[in-house]
Amino acid sequence: MVAGRSPRWHVELDVHENLLGKWVRAERVRDGVTDDLRNAPPDRDLSASERAELTRLRAEVAEKDRDIMFLKKVSAYFAAQQHR
Repeated sequence: MVAGRSPRWHVELDVHENLLGKWVRAERVRDGVTDDLRNAPPDRDLSASERAELTRLRAEVAEKDRDIMFLKKVSAYFAAQQHR
């Protein structure tokens, strides 16, 4: 599911949780998004804990960006469905 969201927020969209999860995974594959950012080498001159935090934060930002992109597309889809 989308990180940081209530476990039942998909109910607002009237979409089953499993279907929404499939859409998220498919969209990430279609966009060519991988988890390479999680393994990106952090900047030099940082302590081990700072490097770990930087890596974690980069991964979190990448995931949020993917979620935002996906939710924009879902919003556009549902907006188009209302006009039919």
